[in-house]
Formats: sequence, structure tokens, C-alpha cells
Amino acid sequence: MPDVEEKLTVRIHDPDGTLCVLYSGHLRQDPDLLEKITERMKARYPQLTDADSTVPGYVFYCRHYTWYNRYNQSGDGAPKDVHPSQLTTSTCPRISQRLPELSKEAREKIEEYQNIIQDLEPLIEEVVRLLKQQLPTEYEIQAAYGKVLPLHGLPPGMVFTSLVVNVAVATDGHRDSMDMDICVLAAIGDWEGGEIVFYELGVVIDLKPGDICWFRSTDITHFNLHFKGLRASFVLTNDGAGRRWVENKNGWQPTGHVH
Repeated sequence: MPDVEEKLTVRIHDPDGTLCVLYSGHLRQDPDLLEKITERMKARYPQLTDADSTVPGYVFYCRHYTWYNRYNQSGDGAPKDVHPSQLTTSTCPRISQRLPELSKEAREKIEEYQNIIQDLEPLIEEVVRLLKQQLPTEYEIQAAYGKVLPLHGLPPGMVFTSLVVNVAVATDGHRDSMDMDICVLAAIGDWEGGEIVFYELGVVIDLKPGDICWFRSTDITHFNLHFKGLRASFVLTNDGAGRRWVENKNGWQPTGHVH
């Protein structure tokens, strides 16, 4: 793998000095890897063909493979002398709703989820390496949730509990308010246009195949411009509600029954 060279890495701060975007183009030095991943994605997703996002009524394909914790019942105030498995309420009849749970899309296509993780493994490894090297504190924050998922739910080496696959995506301006502060974006293919815009910063980045872009997705309005060509992007993040699981297992740890 090519080194993460400082000359190929750009940091963008807001007027207060807060780091908002970290952008690395070091994978452009490994075109063979990018071509291999692109071919795997084309085989995996037949929707990945040449597209034109300016076409009226344009739609794109998206998959969310995510460990969610945001919909779960809190154990705050639960009695310590009753095991959680014996507690039910009208709003939370399922015990599993007290634990992080894999998204419906991933559960229904579990083999697809496992295969896509395997296909993208070299790219994900580079994202993790970049984060660990350039932003070690952020790395520890993001890694904490995945380390304590039930049944060791993440593959070895994974830091992010959410992988979003966007095929030929063109988005409106938005913030991802339920992320764990940040996300990491990478794209593969061959296209024209599609620049990513960070509205409040007044920054437009011409994202190239293999480029890795870390940014504060909860705080910055972002979207990509229209494009033409073959393009797939991958977003790695964590559910912000995962913090509750890290801190005290959604409030069930103080009961003494969940560790």
C-alpha cells in the first residue's frame, strides 16, 4: 500500500480552528487496487453502470448495512432484582430492542453484507490506517462502539459499525444528525463532475476515485454535484446512539445483569 503522505493530505478548519475535513488522495497511487475493487462492485451491483444524474426523475441505489442502537429501550431505573429478560413493556415487547441490532437491510441480505465487507476490505483497511495515523483520538472514539457489540458483531480490524453503499448517488444538501460526529467517504469508478460540497465552509472538493474524505457529517451541510459516468461511493460511520451502549449498555449495566 502507498504511504499516507502529508503532501497528499489536506486539512480544512473552520474559523474557530476546529478540524472539519481531512482529505487524502494517496490511493491514487494504487490504480490496480482501485480497478480490482471497481470490478468487484460491478459484479456485485448490476445497478453500477454509466449514469447521468441530470436526467429528470433520476433515482439512485443505496444500501445501509448498519448496527443501530438508536431505537432501543433504556434500562435507566430498571429494578436490580429482576433480570432484564423478564421485563417487558407495551412499548418494548422484544428483549432484543435493548441491544444494538443489525439493520433490516443487512439482516435480510446477510450474505451480501458479509461479501461486500470482504470485497471492500483493502479500501476499509486504508480508511482505518488513515484515521489511526492522522487522527488517533478520533480513531479511539469511533472504535469504542464496535469493540463492545454483542457477539463480536464486527469483522476483525473494522472500526465502523455502519457501511452505506451508494450506487450513482446524487444528494440534496443535508446533515447526518444521527452519526457519531463524523463519517468517512470514498468513491470508485470513472466519472465527470460529482464534486462534494461543504456548504458552511464554502469548500468544493473534486473527489477522485480512491480519495478518502473524513468530515464532520453532523455539523456540516454536504452534498455532491451532478455527475456523468460510472460512480459508487462508500460511507463509513457509527450510530451516534452507540455512545449509550459504550457508556453503560443503554442503562442496563447498573442493574448488574449486563456487562
